[in-house]
Amino acid sequence: MAITLETNDGPVEIPDAAILAVTRNAEMQADLTAAFLDATGLFPKADDRRLEPVRLPAAFLLELGAVLQLGLWEMDGTSALLKAALPSSKHAAEHLTKLVTTDLRQLFSTNNAPLSRRLLQVWLDEFGWDARAILHAYVVVGDVDEDGLVEALARLLWEHRHDYGNAHRNEQRGSE
Repeated sequence: MAITLETNDGPVEIPDAAILAVTRNAEMQADLTAAFLDATGLFPKADDRRLEPVRLPAAFLLELGAVLQLGLWEMDGTSALLKAALPSSKHAAEHLTKLVTTDLRQLFSTNNAPLSRRLLQVWLDEFGWDARAILHAYVVVGDVDEDGLVEALARLLWEHRHDYGNAHRNEQRGSE
């Protein structure tokens, strides 16, 4: 089930793998945002029926998620590996705070979430989409020196040429 989008350059088909990866990334940012808002203690808990629910502008939530994502990338060193020029999470948070305090109306349209869109594009361009789900870590995909990669892979395989056979034999012994 792929999605086809009509663009100025004609139809573009988005494969299932890309749709699932973007969905997982959005869910991760939403969870990060929810955990942050919950940790602030400013909002009522879902089970507190005495208080009215708090409604926050969509663009604010998207931008807050992007600010928090930037912070994670900075903490784990991922941002240093990126080719894209991104603001610091501190600068992005200051910008978001300024928007909230001076022109909150801008944040009522998801069209006003430029940092969120920018981070999504960087993630699509520079990250291994499934790495976080599989490895529980970010993988930044850079330009590859194919000859160097083949040489390094050959060295790795040569150094570990006996490991598979030993592991396979041990596995067979364990099942006897």
